[in-house]
Amino acid sequence: MITERRYHEDVFLDRGTASILSVVAESGRRALVLDSTVFYPEGGGQPGDRGTINGVSVVEVREGEGGTVLHFVEGPGAEALAANKAEMRVDAVRRRYFATQHTAQHLLSATILRLFGKPTLSMRLGDDYCTIDVDAAELSASDLASAEDAVFSVIEEDYPLIVHLC
Repeated sequence: MITERRYHEDVFLDRGTASILSVVAESGRRALVLDSTVFYPEGGGQPGDRGTINGVSVVEVREGEGGTVLHFVEGPGAEALAANKAEMRVDAVRRRYFATQHTAQHLLSATILRLFGKPTLSMRLGDDYCTIDVDAAELSASDLASAEDAVFSVIEEDYPLIVHLC
């Protein structure tokens, strides 16, 4: 069964209810499959959400087979979770942090490409820092300052964000 992804309808949705359809073991870890979810799975350059289901810690969220989303749970109460109602709560501060960093990366990468013709090769969003690898041996301090000024100008214009789902 395909998990309904409610975060596509409302990116700020950080809590809700669903039904636990099954509990699966993957690599010795316990994961829940729900009929719908507010948890964003890892992918598309952004880490997956964290939070709780029925008060139990959700420590990883990722794509499963056949359109399902796997919610890996650990800690007190995890073994007791079974087919039943699920109360979902996403760590909204963490989600907002990564969503902001992800959007900023797209803006900075597009700006560096536009100004200097240098494409982004890869990027990493982490808990402590984020990196962007650009196809350039070096960008000068002046280049970086120009890119920063250009990004701030775009932010000040307050353009709407358009989300493309592939």
